[in-house]
Amino acid sequence: MLIGIIAGAVVLIGGGVLAYFMLFTGIALEPYNADKYSMQVPVGYNKEDQGDGVVFTEAGSKTTASSVFAYYADFPGSPTQSQIDTAKAAFKSQLESKISTYTSSTHEITDVKVEDTTFKGVDAIKVTGKAKSEGSEGIVKMIAVIDTEKIFIVGVAVDGGDGGLIAKADEIINSFTVK
Repeated sequence: MLIGIIAGAVVLIGGGVLAYFMLFTGIALEPYNADKYSMQVPVGYNKEDQGDGVVFTEAGSKTTASSVFAYYADFPGSPTQSQIDTAKAAFKSQLESKISTYTSSTHEITDVKVEDTTFKGVDAIKVTGKAKSEGSEGIVKMIAVIDTEKIFIVGVAVDGGDGGLIAKADEIINSFTVK
């Protein structure tokens, strides 16, 4: 009987330790390699190709599913710096005015910040916000780069109940590397 109690206690402690690591250290990531870029994505997420982009979505309920997304395209020619600056300003303006008005049947994006930044030494646009749903507050994070050769966008949209992905959001975005 004593052995049974000790074994039960070990199982409970082991389960508690596992739960702690899942909640506070995040989720497991694996490499994803496309033709022009690579990045880390959550293990077990469903992959959906979307033209020049890809979306990895958490399995389960669509109303609480978190996702990781990337878009990459090469420009067919070489735009001038003036054209790039105009495209960046227009894109940033659209983000500022449209993303904060986004509301779906299950989520509303609030507290949106769109700001200039750098990503791996290149000028970029950073977007952050809160994704609110019934009783839950998640996050939206995105980086967009437009330069003389390409445009790419990488980001995460995380439901508030997915603490593991919230903890890994910056790591996922920072793992994006152009080949």
